[in-house]
This record gives sequence, C-alpha cells and structure tokens, in this order.
Amino acid sequence: MLVAYEQLVDIPYPHVAMRLERLFPALDTMASGAFSNERLAEVRLGPGAGQPKLAKQVQLRWSVPIVDDDRWMVSLAWSATGTAAIFPRMEADLSAIARESEQTLIRFRGNYEPPLGPIGDALDRVGFHHVAEGTVENFITRVVEHLERLQRLPDQA
Repeated sequence: MLVAYEQLVDIPYPHVAMRLERLFPALDTMASGAFSNERLAEVRLGPGAGQPKLAKQVQLRWSVPIVDDDRWMVSLAWSATGTAAIFPRMEADLSAIARESEQTLIRFRGNYEPPLGPIGDALDRVGFHHVAEGTVENFITRVVEHLERLQRLPDQA
C-alpha cells in the first residue's frame, strides 16, 4: 500500500540539507550506530500529534544520503520490534527538495504490505491505512519540528 506525505518548511534548502544528516540520532534521543552504508536506531512511531499514545517501538534503518544542489534523499525502512509479524514493514524515501523560494519541500513516499495476508488487507481497507497515514504524518511533523528548532538556535548552519 502506498502512503505519502509532504510538508513545506520556511527554511532554505542548503540549511535543511546540512541539518538532516544529524536529524535521526536527535529524534527521541535515538541510539544510532553506523555500519556499512546503513544506519540503525530504535524509535517509537505512531499516529497522532507529538508522542502518540498508540505507538509502537520500531527499528529504523536509513541509507547514506544522496545529496546534490537541490535534493537530499535517504531510503529508509522501519519494522516493529517484538511482535513484528502483526505490524507492517514500511519502506520509503525521505527527501528534501529545494524550491525557488526560501522554502524546502519535505517529502515521504513509502510502501507497506499489511501483515496477516487477506485478513490484514481487509483490516487495512477498513481503517488501518489511516493509522499508517497518521504515523507517516507524525514522523514528518517531528522531522519538520526538529528542523525549525535548529533554525531558531544561534550559531547553527
């Protein structure tokens, strides 16, 4: 199932690109360890604002960023820890894209396969897809809040 979310930030792309490399270890004080071309952390994700009540601990993996003059992108994946078989695994691209203005577009495009075969497909159609959408929206909102917080700090590039 496809899930996507976009949000504009009033921060110029060069500043966003520099900050995104440091973003993931800062979210939820994730413990990050680098290995090969991938990074790994654990974080709680779920739908809703802030620290959602309906959240699950997930293992978050992301690639080394691809960066050029107007786009920053990582491939990422998350999967539930513990009872992973009953939760979908998300695979996505997270991008920051320069705009002609002093804004940057933060874009999430992902896919997940509902667990539990046909039963999971039916549950997803009934409403679990909204949980996935809410989780992605919450994730991107937290990314944007982090970027905006860094924008307000003195001596930040």
